[in-house]
Amino acid sequence: MKKLLLRLLIVALPMIAFWGLLQVVVIPLFHAGDALSALVFVFGGVVFLAVCEGAALRAWLLPWFSRVLHASVYGGSYSAADDPLAAMAACIRSTADASLLPRFMELVEQEPSRVRAWTELASLYADTFLNVPEALQALLKGSECADSDEDRAMLLYRAAQMRRTRMGDKVGAAELARQVSALYPRTVYGKKAARMSD
Repeated sequence: MKKLLLRLLIVALPMIAFWGLLQVVVIPLFHAGDALSALVFVFGGVVFLAVCEGAALRAWLLPWFSRVLHASVYGGSYSAADDPLAAMAACIRSTADASLLPRFMELVEQEPSRVRAWTELASLYADTFLNVPEALQALLKGSECADSDEDRAMLLYRAAQMRRTRMGDKVGAAELARQVSALYPRTVYGKKAARMSD
């Protein structure tokens, strides 16, 4: 929280400096009848303010907001301490015990619309057990269970990426990406898929 407050303060500093410029330089110039010089200072201050605020927004505030949004949309708190599915995934990763997968699937099927469950399952198959075809099937199955266009597009987009990068199936990946962009053209991942299929 302290870091966020510090970042907000730093974001506010250029605006404070701009306000000071208006008070100390621009207003006296207007009163002195030198409107042209005052406008030059205002224009320079606005450009400076836009550059500083744009950099701060992109570097600090947008990534923080993105993390908060991602956490709220894709599963909220997701630590092993308070999430049985996360605990089971951590256990499977540490032991590479495939016999635990049916129990993990039971947890996935309790909340089939939870996107994070399907991406976690795909990750276990692909990275822990090196079974990329099963990972691909998990993403495709998850896309059928997801309850929003954005979630379906994201899972299908990841499936297309997996086909291209992990399976070497560039033709299949491009075809799947075209389907995603056609079915969900207004979503973030639909737009990404359109660029991927070009």
